[in-house]
Amino acid sequence: MVSNEQDILRRIKEGNMEGLRQLFEGYYAMLCGIAVGYLRSSHQAEEVVSDVYCYIWENREKLNIHTSVRAYLIAAVRNRCLNSLEQSKRERALLSNVPVEACREDLLASSYSTPLAGMITKELEVAVEQAFNALPTACREVFRLSRFENLSYEEVARQKNISVNTVKTQMKIALQRLREALLR
Repeated sequence: MVSNEQDILRRIKEGNMEGLRQLFEGYYAMLCGIAVGYLRSSHQAEEVVSDVYCYIWENREKLNIHTSVRAYLIAAVRNRCLNSLEQSKRERALLSNVPVEACREDLLASSYSTPLAGMITKELEVAVEQAFNALPTACREVFRLSRFENLSYEEVARQKNISVNTVKTQMKIALQRLREALLR
């Protein structure tokens, strides 16, 4: 691991990139292993660990680590993994595999109680459809197969003759763009 963590931490606080590089080289592989244990995805694990290092660098001047740097990094990665899992859970709940028509019927039945509610519901339907149609073709097709046809990432990869990592990347892009479009 890393010898003299406090010296490295002091150099990072001073803006010395060499200190960050040493911290990165000393713990990156271990932290990715921990993150994979939570997320079951090496791509997501690498993102989480990279985010932790970015956070350390961006907040270096006000960083106060009272435990060992190793313990701090492990806790930071664990917390970010748990946050990522919670966010994924919320996204799955939002974009659940409930058939679109069933959702539409429930939404229409409950929302047309007032003319304004009906108008808002129609606008929301149009916004969702436009956001979906605005996705790049590959993203839209991967998203459709996964969410509307209930195929696993592995099944989508086989059907589209692409890697599972490509499916994950396309889904991430699709979810991010849909979220951005609908939150505007």
